[in-house]
Amino acid sequence: GVDALLDQFPDVFDMGVDSFSGSNQPQLMLRDDVDQDSALARVNDALGSYAEGGIDSIDVSDPEAQAKLIKAARSHIATARQQLLATMVMMGLSRIVVTNGKISAKIMYDFNASSQRNLSRSAQAKDFARNQYGGLAVITDGEGESETKRTSKGDYEGSYQSGKSTYTGNYDSDYYTKGKYKYSQRPVMTAMSVAGEQQTDALTARANLAGQVDVNFKTDYLPLEKMASPGMIEAIQMRSKPVDQNRPVYKPTEARPAGTPPASQPPAQG
Repeated sequence: GVDALLDQFPDVFDMGVDSFSGSNQPQLMLRDDVDQDSALARVNDALGSYAEGGIDSIDVSDPEAQAKLIKAARSHIATARQQLLATMVMMGLSRIVVTNGKISAKIMYDFNASSQRNLSRSAQAKDFARNQYGGLAVITDGEGESETKRTSKGDYEGSYQSGKSTYTGNYDSDYYTKGKYKYSQRPVMTAMSVAGEQQTDALTARANLAGQVDVNFKTDYLPLEKMASPGMIEAIQMRSKPVDQNRPVYKPTEARPAGTPPASQPPAQG
């Protein structure tokens, strides 16, 4: 009730500590700058029909006035909720009816495993480093240049056919050579062993999950006549009508002029 008053009239009511009451607990109180006459008229228009005799005071420092305001606010909330519920019932109930359907699921596993191993080994052993004077063990590298020039001259004579013929001559020749050379001598090889190994493994796994749901449904309406009797329906219809805030408030203590017939009491709002 207090929260409803604060939400509905935030410019009229507030929560605070009353220094004159001697309590440190927050209490419902009026704001300092409130025009009480106009505020009372607003509160009475909104909540007067929910309080017996109407709202005649908003002085919340008076326990009776505060209790009357809180009770009227609670009645207002209850009536609004009852009206909403009655309206929903008047609209009937809608439901979803499943006619048929299908649910399918599929799981596929795909495993691919492979193992590959490559093995390679080699070994070498050469006993070349024998010396002292046992041979081999030579690592010699070298290079150089050579140049040669030579000239030759001479005479020659001879005969053939048993001296019947003779021949004579001379010769003269020159030659020249020049070049570069490089040489290497390498055994001296100690024992050597080489081993190599290579292995490759691979594993691949895959899983697929697929599902499908097909549902056919329709909406169905459940009328109010199947849930309530005619008397109950009439009561629900009355509760679903909004409250007329402009209806005059019944005050039983109000004096009537002489000769004036008594006013009829309006039906109570539940």
